Amino acid sequence: MGAWTLVASDERPRTNRLHYQAVEALDDAGIMAYVDGDVYTLWAVLGHLPTARREGLVDAFVAAAPELQPMWAEPLLDVLPPARAAAEARRMLEWHRSQWHPVRGRSQAETVELTLASYLPVAGAVAVLTEAAGSSTSTVRRSARSLLLERVARTAPAAEVLRQVEALVTRVLNEPDPVRGSFLEALGKLPVAVFGEDWVPVLARLTTVVIEARDCSESTRRSLRILAGRTLRHQTSPGLQAWAFDVYRQLVARFGAEGLAVRPFLAGLSENSLREQIAGRQPPRPPAGLLAAARTLADRGDLAGGLVAVQIAGLVAASAASAALDASWLEVVTTLRGSAHGEVAENAGDIRSRKQGEEGP
Repeated sequence: MGAWTLVASDERPRTNRLHYQAVEALDDAGIMAYVDGDVYTLWAVLGHLPTARREGLVDAFVAAAPELQPMWAEPLLDVLPPARAAAEARRMLEWHRSQWHPVRGRSQAETVELTLASYLPVAGAVAVLTEAAGSSTSTVRRSARSLLLERVARTAPAAEVLRQVEALVTRVLNEPDPVRGSFLEALGKLPVAVFGEDWVPVLARLTTVVIEARDCSESTRRSLRILAGRTLRHQTSPGLQAWAFDVYRQLVARFGAEGLAVRPFLAGLSENSLREQIAGRQPPRPPAGLLAAARTLADRGDLAGGLVAVQIAGLVAASAASAALDASWLEVVTTLRGSAHGEVAENAGDIRSRKQGEEGP
């Protein structure tokens, strides 16, 4: 059975979807022959099978194995049915806790145990992870908070995810940069659906502290830009879109051009992606909230807000059909042309000139 091998983000080899469709058509014996005793191949196959088939295949894998290491099921936890994942996690936790760990390896051991604990039934998992989120060891705190948000997002309503984030942010604000950056990275991995307008206050509070901190690193700024860019790509909430644009404004105000580093100025709202968004709308128009964000930033009158606003207007003008840059957008451009900051005024003038050139005499 031929297949093209791909490498996943976790460096495990995977093959293409058509290949796994062929594997899925096999009976259990055929799949076991294909897996050939390799737990990572079993992990890849289970991820493409209906949940109802998975536990029986795991039982067959165990029965066929001459000997299994105590932690053999760890790679499978995210593809097992919840009850089986909890049972295997509990078994591995009991074994792992019974082992001796040297002092310098203790935090790593705790991190492994937290990962296993995150697959326990939800009440137990949240209790363990919440306690660990206050650990005296930064590595453990970072891991526990990330796993806690991941688990709550997987099993609880969006309101509970926000409640957990609000509780954690109170602690995170007083942490050193690496811990704040890790928390932002965890937020960037949450499902888009959990975010809403009621997230704006906590995100704004976190953003201000992160950007104004003396030790704010490029890595942390990158995590913040990723979160903002993801928001712009997927959210229609005016408040969230305004927050995301304000992230760029604050980054420019605090760090200048370095605040945006080598990533696209609007991280995910490049000219091509914005053109696709506009072209896919009937009638063609910029995404919801874009005009309000540009107007708010333009009205601030500061250099950072003006630079971001003129970038937004420029992307819309370059990406949209001529009708998309209507009177409201031209009003924003006019405001920017009157900016006291030469770079903003000049760029806004270029946008207006290009627009007039497209419209002709």
